[in-house]
Amino acid sequence: DDDPVKNGRDSATQGTLRSDTIMIVRVDPGNLDVQVLSFPDGDRRSESINERALPELTADALAEQTADIDSVSGATYTWQSYSTSLQSALDAASAAAAA
Repeated sequence: DDDPVKNGRDSATQGTLRSDTIMIVRVDPGNLDVQVLSFPDGDRRSESINERALPELTADALAEQTADIDSVSGATYTWQSYSTSLQSALDAASAAAAA
């Protein structure tokens, strides 16, 4: 089955150079929901980048229903942390649903 969205719920934490991105991923039949709980905000620059990039990354993930999303200009570390954390949570949710 190539469907990246499996039933389940999990969370993931992915560290970056500045802090962690923590999210909860809920997966109902064919429907991905992502809630970012915490993200790097230790300085004004990181906070500004994340406030701009996270909504765009989340919208892309929801539209594509996958962690394989495009980066946001000027937010490479945020994108790496977000997509890695999302993939980790999707993998865990898929494994839990298969158990």
